[in-house]
Amino acid sequence: MLNKKFARGVSPNSLANLVRITSPEMARDYQQRSTEAKLRNNENIRRLQEEFQLSAEAVKKVLSGLDIKAIDVMKMSMMNALNENNLEDAARYAKEIAEFEAPKLARLEQTNISKVEDLSDEELQSILKEEGLK
Repeated sequence: MLNKKFARGVSPNSLANLVRITSPEMARDYQQRSTEAKLRNNENIRRLQEEFQLSAEAVKKVLSGLDIKAIDVMKMSMMNALNENNLEDAARYAKEIAEFEAPKLARLEQTNISKVEDLSDEELQSILKEEGLK
């Protein structure tokens, strides 16, 4: 059965596509090619890392000269999403922006005391005074 995905019906990664090594010279040639390819790849990786490092430093310099806050970036992202008619992302950004602009008031730390017997007289008097009961 011929696989429509591949012209020959066999994956290009298949063992059927392997070339038989017939001589020591051929083996050395393949080994040399492999080593050269690894060296090229390592050099390319090193060059990319240098370029990314330079880019990161340039971005830091640009951003240090600007007074952009996280909320500004989120607002710009929301506007981009709206311009692209991507309402899901725009709504997500709007929800995050709302947290910055009006944080939830329910996030107050509360301590509940279950037994009055555990309170000292001074603490009890202070609570009564705060509640306007004495």
